[in-house]
Amino acid sequence: MPNRNAVTIIGHLGKDPETRFLDSGQSYTRFSVATNNRYKGTQGDWVDQLPTWWNIVIWGELGKKISTDFVKGDAIHVEGRLKTREYEKDGQKKTAYEVVAKYVAIPVFVKKDSFAGGQESEGAYQEDFEESDIPF
Repeated sequence: MPNRNAVTIIGHLGKDPETRFLDSGQSYTRFSVATNNRYKGTQGDWVDQLPTWWNIVIWGELGKKISTDFVKGDAIHVEGRLKTREYEKDGQKKTAYEVVAKYVAIPVFVKKDSFAGGQESEGAYQEDFEESDIPF
């Protein structure tokens, strides 16, 4: 059975991206992204859940570009893979989870009501048709 480690995050930056360099000269950029899931409660009101924070790391030139083009609060779309790494802090072993990003974009959000009441072009949707009109 094939395995796939793929993560897609769409949210907002929690802090400005920060680029650092290894001794080898290789660059990497780190930042955090907040996501939340809203849902309609039993009374019909919107309920906000606490945000989930995602640690993101991007290697190389893409990371440098992110650190110059994005700031805290910006919407961002990140795709990559989930990675765990272990480290020690104050004598205790800890595990960190982070998304190693391969693709980043600016998401486009469209308000639902921007389509409401819009003009429908003629012939865009045809309710009455004959079965003989179906080509298969």
